[in-house]
Amino acid sequence: MRSAKRDVDLFLSDVKNAIRQKNYTPIDRDKNLNTLAQLGITWKDAIDEINELSFSNYIKGPEIDRDFPQHDHLWVFKKGMMGETIYIKLKILYQNNKSLLVLSFHIDEP
Repeated sequence: MRSAKRDVDLFLSDVKNAIRQKNYTPIDRDKNLNTLAQLGITWKDAIDEINELSFSNYIKGPEIDRDFPQHDHLWVFKKGMMGETIYIKLKILYQNNKSLLVLSFHIDEP
């Protein structure tokens, strides 16, 4: 599902607020950790990249989380970084404490 620019901008504002408050959790999936290692960056560097996302990076969302369909929705972005396209999947836990979950931060797959 594609959203209007204002909806994406509102979501990204919530993402940036969560980052500013250090209210985020990156998920240590193999794909994510392998990408961090391949690029030679830390989760802090990845969070800095996420903090710079804009509407131009938006791909889709909000989408239902297939693992937790009753919970908050997922948003997907892609961003160029160090010659790679990075796939970024985020969720704000509005039903909880408005924390940011970084579910995916890995090199995009065809």
